[in-house]
Amino acid sequence: MEQTIYTIYSLFMFVTGTLFGSFFTLATYRIPRKQDITHTRSYCPNCKHKLGFFDCFPILSYVSTIGRCKYCKQKISIRYPLIELANGFVFMFMFMIFGFSIETLVLLICYVYLFLVIGSDIMEKNMTEEEREEVKRIVEGKKIKKESQTKSKKKGAISVEVLVASVIFVFFFITAIYMTSNYSKTLALYKREVDATGILLNVMNEEKEKDFSNLVYRSDSVTIDNVTYNYVVNITNKLKDSNQELANVRNINVTVTYSLLGENHSVTLDSLKVVPDYEV
Repeated sequence: MEQTIYTIYSLFMFVTGTLFGSFFTLATYRIPRKQDITHTRSYCPNCKHKLGFFDCFPILSYVSTIGRCKYCKQKISIRYPLIELANGFVFMFMFMIFGFSIETLVLLICYVYLFLVIGSDIMEKNMTEEEREEVKRIVEGKKIKKESQTKSKKKGAISVEVLVASVIFVFFFITAIYMTSNYSKTLALYKREVDATGILLNVMNEEKEKDFSNLVYRSDSVTIDNVTYNYVVNITNKLKDSNQELANVRNINVTVTYSLLGENHSVTLDSLKVVPDYEV
């Protein structure tokens, strides 16, 4: 069960990483070109055709179109699926090392920031002269009005990659913390129950090995991993669920009690020790 949950979390962290990787390819391309990265839909860099929802799925969209734009049929750079794949592994490995923790969240935020800064710088150095001139015109304000109109039309929209990745990441981060807390409680309860059962069987075996005349009431405690287990041994000469008393019968009842998160728990076991009448 634990391994299954761990595998599922690792898989979803990988998927989340690929979605962020898809956003990184968009952001590092647009930032040096002074283009919007949140309210303008993804588009093909060759034909400028805006991509549909299913065109934005990382890796799968590249494989399904055999590495070509389905609108203009131009070849898509291999860097897109490679960045998506690499970021999937980065997110997954961070989870495998640090789990769902504040450290993981802080590291991922720093990683995203550094990736965007360094990636944008690399893409800026690879820009053509035509692209640099285009950027200058945007900075000078020749296309400010057009940019403003585009943003107003897309007001309320957001990059598909950012939206889906953020929703998945937040959902599973919160779910994982909740399930991990419950799982830890269940695991602790199970471990204490196993320990209590072990003590129960050991005490019962000790009682059954005693001579018939030495079977008497007693109580004691055992501490395991800083947890105290109290046990009580009750001896009666009655059959279980019966008021009949027999001199040659001893009913041995062992009860072990312990606490977990303020709740009391117990396990109990009964066993009969019978000897011939002449041995009493």
